[in-house]
Amino acid sequence: MTLSLLQAFFFDYGYYAVFGVLVLCGMGLPLPEDITLIAAGIISQLGEQNVHVMLVVAYFGVLCGDWMMYLIGWRFGPHLRQSRWFSKLLTPERMIQTETLFHRYGSRLVFFARFLPGLRAPIYVMTGITRRVSFWRFTLMDGLAALLSIPLFVYIGYYGAENHEWMLKKMHEFKYATIALFLVIAGIIAYYIWRRRRRRAYFRTTRARLRAERKRAASISLNKNAG
Repeated sequence: MTLSLLQAFFFDYGYYAVFGVLVLCGMGLPLPEDITLIAAGIISQLGEQNVHVMLVVAYFGVLCGDWMMYLIGWRFGPHLRQSRWFSKLLTPERMIQTETLFHRYGSRLVFFARFLPGLRAPIYVMTGITRRVSFWRFTLMDGLAALLSIPLFVYIGYYGAENHEWMLKKMHEFKYATIALFLVIAGIIAYYIWRRRRRRAYFRTTRARLRAERKRAASISLNKNAG
């Protein structure tokens, strides 16, 4: 139903409609971004729009929506916590989840957020509020992640416009592949962080032991000289 409505709307208003809806999706509109991108691909096949131009429009529509969320957090910061819109977007549970993820992954979380639909907008707002990531680094991380996901959904819609069964199958396959990829990358990063912390702990322990040994040796030397 949602896909059919989007197709009809995009057929009437073309690129402008796709861009506007994707900006609103990025700002928390309760509409699946992947469905919107697929609808954009479908009308490129069945209508008069060029799929490559549509891809560029979709890409910048997504980025603009993400930029808006980041800048809202950066500009209004703590005052957002008192607004009804923000309390609906970032519930206490989501706040805890987001802060936990930030502590664990740092700026890399911006990249992973692209593949976390339920947490994407809250993470982008929190990125702006905390100001842990500069605007240009945010754009780089988010833009790279978008380059992986947006073309796939648009072209799935384009090539599946006349074969809905194939299109739906590819949608599910991509979702599962995205989840698997995220888990693998998260596991690698978690292992890397654990290994780095373990190495640092080892070096700290070694330095402390060497200092203690030097102090003990110096103390023994002083005692011998005194004797």
